Amino acid sequence: DPEAYDLLLRARELRYSFQPATTEEAIRFMERAVELDREFAAGWSDLAITHYLASTSRRAKCSDDDWDRAIECSERALALDPSLGEAHTVLGAVLLKRGEFNRAIRELEAGAAASPNAAWPVAMLAKVLPNHGRPAEGLEMIRRAFRLNPSAPGWYFGAKGWSHFALRQYDEALAAFAAAVDRSPDDLGSHIGRTVAYQAAGREDEARAEACEVLRLDP
Repeated sequence: DPEAYDLLLRARELRYSFQPATTEEAIRFMERAVELDREFAAGWSDLAITHYLASTSRRAKCSDDDWDRAIECSERALALDPSLGEAHTVLGAVLLKRGEFNRAIRELEAGAAASPNAAWPVAMLAKVLPNHGRPAEGLEMIRRAFRLNPSAPGWYFGAKGWSHFALRQYDEALAAFAAAVDRSPDDLGSHIGRTVAYQAAGREDEARAEACEVLRLDP
């Protein structure tokens, strides 16, 4: 349906602003798109992604409803087209937040496998692997994501930092976390990464200073 596809394109322009009004507008566009075409697999996938981004944005309203809708829409997309890598990825990302770790990893792996030339599914898998005992794979994956997206956002550097940290490569971890903070100064996870990496490297004064920054961001 041409109108449904036009709504998808308009929603994509809006969804990465992370502003409540534009996020809600993007959701309305995508809800209308899948209403027009109930078999629009890419539309269901994009609607799932938009709900996921709404739930993770500090400036958008965050609720379990977004997670529930993201799961519902990604599963609908995959029922229509199991090859949609981003639908697997967003499903895995929400399941991870829900604590369904084994299923989440399977979905994230499926997403990266289905979309090997798309940076986001690859980077999302890379982000979680260090926490599941696979930091070397995580480092390989995030390097691939950087090659796919040379203008990567700050959280890519954070993902790289956690892989280095898990491999006890503390200098490399600190460099990656510093790059993440440069790009996203208020990213709590990157400041936590710097704190623990400084501590592991024996740089106690810098670890204490960074811990104060963590408390400023999340008192």
